[in-house]
Amino acid sequence: MDIISKIEIKHFRSFDGGKDQEKVRIEELKDINVFSGSNDSGKSNVLRALNLFFNNEISPGIRFEKERDFSKIVSNRFDKDIEERKKIENERVRLLNESGGNEKPKDLRRSDEVISIKLFFNNPTKQRGLPTEFWISRTYSQKNSFQGDYSYQGDLNKAQTTAFLKNFQFEYIPAIKDRQFFNHLFTKLQTYLFEKGDKSKKNRFRDSSEKFNEILKTETDELFENFKNSTGVEASFHIPSTLVDFFRTLSVMTENEISLFERGDGVQARFIPEILDEISKNSTKNIIWGFEEPENSYESKNIRKLKDEFQFNYSRKYQIFITTHTMEFLAIKRAFTSEEQSIIDNKKITGQLRKTEALNKLPTTKKSSDIAIYRVWKNSDTNNTSLVTRYIENNNTWEDLCDDLGIIYEARIIESLQKNIERQILEINSANLTLIQQKQIYKELNKDYLKSIEQLESAKNKIEELQKPILYVEDIYEAIYKIGFLKCKGIEFQKETLDNVFAENAPFVIRRSGGAGSVGGILSMTTTDGYDDKKIIGLFDYDEEGCKNFYLLKNRCEGAWNDPILGDKRTGLYKKRKKHNCFYSLLLPIPERLESLTSDIKSGAFTSFVEIENLINLAKLQELNCVETKSILDKTYYKMKESLKPKAVEKFSNLPQEDFQDFIPLFDKINELFGIESDQIATNTNAQVVTNT
Repeated sequence: MDIISKIEIKHFRSFDGGKDQEKVRIEELKDINVFSGSNDSGKSNVLRALNLFFNNEISPGIRFEKERDFSKIVSNRFDKDIEERKKIENERVRLLNESGGNEKPKDLRRSDEVISIKLFFNNPTKQRGLPTEFWISRTYSQKNSFQGDYSYQGDLNKAQTTAFLKNFQFEYIPAIKDRQFFNHLFTKLQTYLFEKGDKSKKNRFRDSSEKFNEILKTETDELFENFKNSTGVEASFHIPSTLVDFFRTLSVMTENEISLFERGDGVQARFIPEILDEISKNSTKNIIWGFEEPENSYESKNIRKLKDEFQFNYSRKYQIFITTHTMEFLAIKRAFTSEEQSIIDNKKITGQLRKTEALNKLPTTKKSSDIAIYRVWKNSDTNNTSLVTRYIENNNTWEDLCDDLGIIYEARIIESLQKNIERQILEINSANLTLIQQKQIYKELNKDYLKSIEQLESAKNKIEELQKPILYVEDIYEAIYKIGFLKCKGIEFQKETLDNVFAENAPFVIRRSGGAGSVGGILSMTTTDGYDDKKIIGLFDYDEEGCKNFYLLKNRCEGAWNDPILGDKRTGLYKKRKKHNCFYSLLLPIPERLESLTSDIKSGAFTSFVEIENLINLAKLQELNCVETKSILDKTYYKMKESLKPKAVEKFSNLPQEDFQDFIPLFDKINELFGIESDQIATNTNAQVVTNT
């Protein structure tokens, strides 16, 4: 259930959102809403704000207090502002009075201190005759003596809106589940049981208490008759008809007659969602849970079970807000039901709108719970006020914004690995194997796990490739491409920081292939499965081997590549693979000075002699003794010495920007084919010449 779609919080505890301050908006709320962040980031204040809105309490039994709950950051800013204004006012009056005036300074005080919690509601069934979408705000201010008043959107009917709010039941569960909280929870359960009986006119507790009273009266007649004779006062034992007072002594016994409160904290905590569900399951109200750190006191295995209960059971009925630090809840992802997946995969239902309509028509029992994950963090630029950022899949800025939630990706990997391991263990245990054979399999599996864990670089590459387009190059050493790119953009770097600076600034990644044949092999894959959402360019040198592999792609992968060679030599000849939005082969663009070293590849002539290093200023290459002269027939060309290729960083890092001008068409073409904004790669013509050491 996602009846609350957005929350706005102003001036409450760690949240600011006042004038000229960043607004605190928690948007796109779903069935399950997970809030995480570092300690003291303010995530619990989101749940407390909801509890204040619905229950007029900060936490169970704790009422609002202005001195505690009005934002200290805002209060300090108000005080500072008043102090500054008083100084200005006093100085104004002093100058005026020196000129013969007789004026007293104005009495400057704080403007109205207002705490505001504003909720936006989804109301598709038009409960109480209200619109399908609207907002209600609750404010605590000097005007209402900080008692909390509701205000409504536009011309909403007050009676209808009041009735709508009364139809909510917000259950707040604090992080610390002590005996006092359990007493509070049991009292709610007892009240629910009696109210349930009263409504049905079959209150078995009332009937039982009356029978018990009759038994007590019979058994104690003599006792109270003697008491009357000695005091003149009639008396008897009495069990209240509601039994609430009686139930306050309630003791939950577990197996072996051990009290619940003598069990471990984890066993006690496991009762909480079950009791809340019992209280809520037959209610016609809109039920919302605010659950702080449900994982507290649980071991990992039981946290996963609890997470599944929240995802596949409770959230089908109630909207849930959770604060957490654990990977199990941070790794939670929507799991579509078989009915939903059938609609998603149905090719006859075309267009996202039609699929959404079909999904919405499914009954609740056939729908999965949607999930939103948020990071709560403090901004040092605004005096450490709390802000909330929604986590979005494949959002490249997430790592920068959410360093304290950097475990999101790792959490999901670990969660998936854990489930796979559990399945493997079940499979091994169910197999007809001897103990020795089982141990051998476990040993082999352990080797596989260790090997996977050690492949950290592979994981980094996969993440990088998911976020950026991929440029495959022939060379074993890719430094020259990175140097050329950074020089063209005028970005400074040191020899030691080349890789990091390139990664931070380049909108694509470079992958080494080890030869033109290897690039051709990558581009000639039979299908592009696994690459559908990636952008690929295979770059060939304009030499004989590069030209041949570029030209013969159509033969290596028949029917996959368009026949015509597009573009021209100056800007780069290229081909596009069929049935893929961005899968190209590209030849080095050729500057006019190297034209004589190339053949007409469009006519099938491959004899050419231009490699990536030849795009650097020839005079500098000769001065650095990096090239050797080669001659064939009437052609003289310069080839990079093989022994110096690993030393490209050392040799070329100090060259000025103008020595790399012939790289500009290459990166312009890469920019064009990848569809990257031109200003991301365009040469910084005004950049200062780079002279690194």
